[in-house]
Amino acid sequence: MQGAADSYINPVGLALRFKNYIQNGEFSTGIEHIEPKDGFEKMIELAGEMLYEAGPALKAFKAGKTATTTAINKYEQQQFSQAYKKVYNELLEKAPGDAEEIMATVHKLFGKNTHIQRGAAAYTADGKLITQGRKLRKATEGKVERNYGLTKAIGTHNMSKADIKALPDILRKYKPVEITDRGQYIYEILGENGKTRKIVTSLREINGKLRRVVVSDYWVDDIKTPIRELLK
Repeated sequence: MQGAADSYINPVGLALRFKNYIQNGEFSTGIEHIEPKDGFEKMIELAGEMLYEAGPALKAFKAGKTATTTAINKYEQQQFSQAYKKVYNELLEKAPGDAEEIMATVHKLFGKNTHIQRGAAAYTADGKLITQGRKLRKATEGKVERNYGLTKAIGTHNMSKADIKALPDILRKYKPVEITDRGQYIYEILGENGKTRKIVTSLREINGKLRRVVVSDYWVDDIKTPIRELLK
């Protein structure tokens, strides 16, 4: 405990050392006493001691942060995978749930978390799935102007469970290639298949609270049979 109190990374210990420096003209490191020198050299010496003592703590912090991030990614990937499975089964059973419901979240230490919603879905008279466009607007009596979330990712872009499961790692690891005037974050990632994946997040008001959500997610120039054609 004493070692932690004496450390430069302890704000109380640091304050006491500066008080001692002002009163007695010396700065205790907990390892040795430094006789202060005048002007700039004094500040350089103090900074060097701080880095020397903080080094192991910073290394441990970095290792801990990496382990924590890995654990969070694993947990969130499970959540996204389960969300995909749930929504996919709902579409198969023709029983979509609340479009606004947040199904999974990428948690951020700084900035807003990024969520993915269920999204809206409807069906034609002959049972075909509708997840975007004017047909969806008409089927929902104008309640859905634009559709976001898992129903669109699955129904329109035929994204796989593996694609959706990878979202937490992607959104945490990569930076947007563009931030638009409207506050949209645009990500472009080259996949192992050699194709580009485009992900767009945007701020939307959900239940009276402004949240960042995934509004688009698809493989560029990837020709797939839309899942809506497979769910007849």
